[in-house]
Amino acid sequence: MKTRLLISAIAMLFTITSTTGCDDRDAISTKTQEAYFAVVYANDAWVHQFRGFIVNKEGKVITFDKPQNWHQFDQGSELTPQQLIENLSKTTPSSVIIPAEEFTRYAAKVNSVSNADLSKPQAVGADGGSTSFYAFRLDKGAYKPVLLKQTGDVQIKNDNETATEMAPWLEGIMLEVY
Repeated sequence: MKTRLLISAIAMLFTITSTTGCDDRDAISTKTQEAYFAVVYANDAWVHQFRGFIVNKEGKVITFDKPQNWHQFDQGSELTPQQLIENLSKTTPSSVIIPAEEFTRYAAKVNSVSNADLSKPQAVGADGGSTSFYAFRLDKGAYKPVLLKQTGDVQIKNDNETATEMAPWLEGIMLEVY
């Protein structure tokens, strides 16, 4: 009787934990968050410019350009899941999709970055705007943007090892999008 119970328990455990037809991207997207990365360009020197893109849970790059009622974020803020969903609803799909293995590799590292290693903001220009590169950490039910790097009029560097790896990767994606 005990053997039958043990075999049934093992079979049930195997059934629950096994997956068929799922790649790593599916495993990440179905269990965690709606968005992982964002790049934002802002400039108010001559004309209001606010555009960028978000990398969603499927590794798809979705863009925005001066969306109405956008929930702003920076390294000191957070977004509720509802606010993030509202922002995502104001985006447009691009033709850029990050390969599954590449997306999975970077998405898996999101929780190892933080805003603890940010340099002091350094003014290096005027009227050129700034481009900010973010990773989203889902923490206690809120999306917390982690600044990976900021370029342009005001430069900020994140010295976290993972952030220094992610920022150039996002810059490469930006070149594909724009």
